[in-house]
Order: sequence, then structure tokens, then C-alpha cells
Amino acid sequence: MKKWSLLSFFLFVTIISVAQLLPVNYDHYTRFSHLTVDDGLPGNNVTVIRQDASGFMWIGTREGLARFDGTRFRIFRNIPGDSASLANDYINDILITPSQTVFVATWEGISIFQPETFTFRQVPELFKDGRGLLDAHVRALQFEDEKHIWAETYDGTLHKLNIETWQTGTFQHDKPSQPYYDYHALYKDRENTLWIGGRNMGPLKKQGKNIIRIENDPGNPRKKRDADVAFFFEDSNNDFWVGGLDGLYQYDRKNDVFNKRMSTSSYKMTECRHGCLWVATGKGLAKIDRDRKEITKFLPTDNDNSSIIHDNLNCITLDMAGNLWIGTERGISILNTTQNMIRHYRHLHKEPHSLSNNHVSSFLEDKAQNIWVGTRGGGLNLFHKENDRFEHFKFSDKEENSISSDQVSALFEDNDGKIWIGLWQGVGFNRFDPDTKHFEHFALDSSSFKKRLVLRFCSSPGRYADGRVLGCRGYQALR
Repeated sequence: MKKWSLLSFFLFVTIISVAQLLPVNYDHYTRFSHLTVDDGLPGNNVTVIRQDASGFMWIGTREGLARFDGTRFRIFRNIPGDSASLANDYINDILITPSQTVFVATWEGISIFQPETFTFRQVPELFKDGRGLLDAHVRALQFEDEKHIWAETYDGTLHKLNIETWQTGTFQHDKPSQPYYDYHALYKDRENTLWIGGRNMGPLKKQGKNIIRIENDPGNPRKKRDADVAFFFEDSNNDFWVGGLDGLYQYDRKNDVFNKRMSTSSYKMTECRHGCLWVATGKGLAKIDRDRKEITKFLPTDNDNSSIIHDNLNCITLDMAGNLWIGTERGISILNTTQNMIRHYRHLHKEPHSLSNNHVSSFLEDKAQNIWVGTRGGGLNLFHKENDRFEHFKFSDKEENSISSDQVSALFEDNDGKIWIGLWQGVGFNRFDPDTKHFEHFALDSSSFKKRLVLRFCSSPGRYADGRVLGCRGYQALR
């Protein structure tokens, strides 16, 4: 029994040391702009977003292809019987080569954009002379060199296509399943190793003419749990990331060790100019701060149109200006870094630690550099800078020492560090002790409730230690 206990403890310590999940915080205030079918998108279910060297954003959806110039969309769809139109409206991937050729992977082949005529030519099917595709259902594309691209098809074939002659080399591997999952991974790292993955498939890597399977094992904390890959990504620190339905992993390619960093299903990753990593997940947008070793998540908020548009994200990319484009099931959300230089705190209906009311009437920074916010209808707020949370102080008829009213008009700190609170509701004013969280209630004229509206406090050094009150009947000194 003792041997079994010791073994169990050893296994527990091993799991903890390898599977180091990063701590998660939540950001409720970052603002996003959005693009949907109402703005001109061909469909709201966005599968891929790329940008070309001219600045055009190419957007693939389940209902067609769009090119966005920052103002207007140009839509491309399949026209039955027209071989110069898009092969199919269901877009799986877009590849833009260094020479700016745009390849579009669809459920029925690869279309190549012709900018002179705004039409498409098609990659041929595989003929006896070895040209084109074995399967028309193309899942992913990857650039190889100026004469070749890689293409993954649903039948489990990796194609190396000569884009001048369409001569094709093919490599067979495990077939993915459930094609209604849009993700499929085809990625070349800095060592020119080609990595492959998909739904219930992978990780795989190409070595010479062979494709090697990286074994998964749900019982081994040093392995990936599932044979499932949505993306591979190598960051600027040469860390290698693998995402799938079973979460986000850092993969040590030399020692074949997976280290799980996030349990949420992860579908795409990119890196900003400052080194932070952004992940499109099945539960919102995730930002990884590698210096702090923590994750910040962004989720949609009910009745807040400036929050991210949906929590199930398909793809993510950075444009040349550093803006983050996020493709979801309900359109595109765009995170503009300049727009968010000013933090916008507001009341959020389902977030109990947001600002208590959006009608802000007064501010106070006390001697301890705490920020106090008075509101018309939400009482008094204390802002906690370390976690972006507001602590609320509201009127309660069940608490004798609560604030007298939620209608705050003015805030003032006296020499003793007490906070004086003016109120609009004709109930006098309060003095608050931040240490004890105790409110004292005052009235200048206890016989006239309707006219005791306190609008401002002001100090008078040398004569009045605590200050003066400005109300609807003038000044009153407080001794």
C-alpha cells in the first residue's frame, strides 16, 4: 500500500511539473469594431483572413470570398457554368505568395485570382500525366518556393504542386474526419520541416519522402492528449505551439515533450510586434503575456456592442498597421491598438465588478492614490487598478451605516483622510472612513429634507480644517 501511495505521489508531481497551465485573467473593457453581412461580408461564418502587399484584406467565408479595401467589399462567388468564377463558395484557406498571387482553397478545388480581369483560373484535377489534384476538397495551402506550393486535401493527400506546369508529387497520410470542422493545419517551420494536422489527425511531420506521426497519449502528461491539430505556430523566441480541440501546447521538438498551457480549444495563433501571442479559441480571444506568464481572455458581453462579437473564433491575423482581425461565426471583430490607448470603463450588466452606473458625477484621487468614482444612481465606487475591478458602496435600508443615497454629487478628502460625499437626493451628506468602511450621516438643517442638496466641498486652509459645503442655499462652514 505504501509503495502504491509513493508511486501515486510521484505521478502527481510529474503531471504538475509538465502540464503547467498558465493563470487566466479576464478583460471586459477592451473595445472592438465589427464587420458583418450588414456591412457587406458575403457570410458571417469567417474561416480565413489574409492581407496582401497592397493592403487589401482577403476574407474567406462559408458563403463566398471578399476583398476589403478598408471601405468597401468586393464579393466573389461561384457562378454555375462559369469556369472563370470561384470554384466553390465554401472557402477553407487563402494563400498569398511573395509575388502576390492569390490562391483560394475551396471544397471543390483551388482557384487562382486574375487581377487584370477579376476572374479566376482553376488548378486542374489529376490526369494520367501527374498534373493537378487527387481530391477537389482542399483543406489547406502552404508556400514552398517561387515554383511550388503545398496543398492538403480531405482524402489524406499532401500535394506538392508546380504552379507553372501543375506537375504534382503526392504523399499519403492519415485522413482527417468530420469535414464540418473548418480547421486544418499545414505549416513550415524555420528548419523547413513541414507539419500537418487536422480533425482527429496529427501531429504529423514530413521527413524526406515519409510522413511521421507524433504519437499522442491521454495518460502521459509529456504527450499531447488527442490526435487533433488545428494549427502549428513558431514564435519569435523559437517556441513551437500546437493547438487543437484538446487545448494549447508548447512542444519541445528536440525532446518530443508537450507542455499544456491552456485547456480551451485553440484554433489559430499570431504574434504582435511587441511579442505577445494572440490565440483564437472556442471560448473567446486569448492574449499570452510571456513575460508575466499569464493569459488574458476577451469574451462577448451582453448589451455591449463594443465587446468581441462572438466567443467561438475561427481565425486571427495581424494587418500591416498592427490591428488584429478575428474571424468568428458571426462576423469579424477588429482590435485597433490605437483606439484602446484610452481605457473605457463602463457598467456591464452581467459583470458584478464593473462600474455601478454609467452616469458618473464626480472623481477623487485620495492621498493613497486610490480612485473613487461617484455616480448618479450607482452610489460610490472604489477602483482597484490591479485587476480592473470596482468595489461598490450602495444604499441599503437594511444597513444603518451604508451610504444615505445612491445619487452622489460630490467627493472631497479632508486632512484626516476621510471622504466627504455630497448627495443629490435631499438627504444631506456623508463622511466615509476608508479604513472601517463606515458612513456617517449629516444634515445642515434637519427640518428641511427637500433642500439639502450638496453640490460641492471646498477647503479653506488656516480657518476651517474640514472644509465648506456648497448647496442650493449657499455655503456652510464645517468646523
